[in-house]
Amino acid sequence: MPTFIDESGDSGPGVKSARHFRLVAVWFSSMEDVEQYIAKIGDLKVQMNISQDFEFHFAKISHPQRLRFYEAVAELPFRFAFQNFDKDQFNRDFLDKERIIASTIEGMVRLLTGHYLEFARSGNKVSERVIYDECNDKKYTSSLQSAFNSISSHSEETRKFIKSVKPGKSKSDLRIQLADMICSATCRHLDGDNSYFDSFRGKAIGIETVRE
Repeated sequence: MPTFIDESGDSGPGVKSARHFRLVAVWFSSMEDVEQYIAKIGDLKVQMNISQDFEFHFAKISHPQRLRFYEAVAELPFRFAFQNFDKDQFNRDFLDKERIIASTIEGMVRLLTGHYLEFARSGNKVSERVIYDECNDKKYTSSLQSAFNSISSHSEETRKFIKSVKPGKSKSDLRIQLADMICSATCRHLDGDNSYFDSFRGKAIGIETVRE
């Protein structure tokens, strides 16, 4: 099964940095479900008369294009988990980049481990290929890889849950584009705008804000 990761905001603690660091994971229960999503978006591009190379990147597309995308994926069988680190809930003088990254990723891993366990206990095999949007932030990518790989060492029950943790490219990967679109709509939801979120809110595994 595949899990796709994307992040929003930045992980810096300084007063000039973004208020939030946010992380989303989009999960499919099978490759067949992924293929259904890819076919659906291929058909959507034909209907919209846009190139098959067109990238659905929330910040770079129009409101009507966003609505068409969310309408197309609303009934597809995926789930998502979301973690939000709100720096203004802490004294920024005592924050550092490593703490922000680690706390956010740890929360995500906890949510997904619970979901993977539930899926496995229903008689399904869990062997996750985790793919994250490639990033130049080595502290983030290293922490992400380490945290997801550690799931397999939690217990005998989770020993084989994670098959691989690798980067992907949003520009060419429709699956990471889905993560970007779900992340951005959920960010807006947390900021009080449900224009896009309502179409998929029932798919949430969990939406959390880091508390320490």
